Amino acid sequence: MSGGTRSRREHPDDMPSPVTARRVAVVLAAVLTACGFWASTAALALRLNADDRTALGAGEVTAQVRDGLQRAFSYDFERPLDGAAAARQLFTGSATTRYEELISPVRDRGQDQRVRLATRVVRTGVTDLDGDRAELLVFLDQSATRADTGATSASGARLHVQARRSGPRWLVTDLRPE
Repeated sequence: MSGGTRSRREHPDDMPSPVTARRVAVVLAAVLTACGFWASTAALALRLNADDRTALGAGEVTAQVRDGLQRAFSYDFERPLDGAAAARQLFTGSATTRYEELISPVRDRGQDQRVRLATRVVRTGVTDLDGDRAELLVFLDQSATRADTGATSASGARLHVQARRSGPRWLVTDLRPE
């Protein structure tokens, strides 16, 4: 050959040794394995984050609706406006009308009969959660005590609740006894 161009076959010293070639192959395999592991871990993390966000959203709406319903549907003849104040913070739209229909008999007789109504949410399930909208099924236990006679009664209720997020708060937009 002329002109200074060398062929690898002419100079075997320029070729990597079999040991060097194996090292390069091992390093390349390790890098590819690490990249694959990272990619699969990142994909799993994205899926978990979506599930975590859904779970957090469900937990948030459940807690806010539970606490709001317990306060709104409780009544104490000595502090008759407490439940109404909680209701103003929780209910909007048709839920406000429905709440008034459900609580007005208690308020109407509450002062005369000196009633204390304690409401406790015993179970809440989110049946649908789509962004800023949620549907829940809520089970309540209520116990009423008349201070004038000492008589106590208890009952349970089941409510279908629709809610939407408004800023940091969940508001109940519809409320149906089931």
